[in-house]
Amino acid sequence: RAVPTACINASHSMKKILDPARGVEKDQQPHKCVKTVLVVDDDALNRLILVSLFKARKILCDEARSGDEAIQAILGRAMKWKCKCRNYDLIVMDYEMPKMTGPECCKLLTAYYDEGKVDSQKIVGHTAYSSEEDLKEFMSYGILDILPKPATEDSISNIFAKWL
Repeated sequence: RAVPTACINASHSMKKILDPARGVEKDQQPHKCVKTVLVVDDDALNRLILVSLFKARKILCDEARSGDEAIQAILGRAMKWKCKCRNYDLIVMDYEMPKMTGPECCKLLTAYYDEGKVDSQKIVGHTAYSSEEDLKEFMSYGILDILPKPATEDSISNIFAKWL
């Protein structure tokens, strides 16, 4: 069965696509796009928990261990990423990471957006920091919401309902 290179809008009833196996056009049933999330955290257990919770909702996830890996994923400079589109539906970003922190990564993404290098990104902060001052600082870097650590089924459901 041929797979279209771009998502077919669910409002279309049918679409003709080329079946490469037979070299002919055939009718393709519409399908919905898969949601994609980039999980950015230096802690493997945190990434595992988040990816498991998102996968339970049929969301495709990429993982990055630091802000600089997240930038590489978003710019599409590495081949290991599962999500072939570079415009993630959501990025879940840890605050404190080696090499490049969450806030530093958000600043760089904002600069890249201003330069036209990346599309606008929806970023949710993932942090154990809970003071009002820490949360305000994190959100000042363009974070839309905070997903507290540790992530739970309820907290992911809340983020899912708001941002996906």
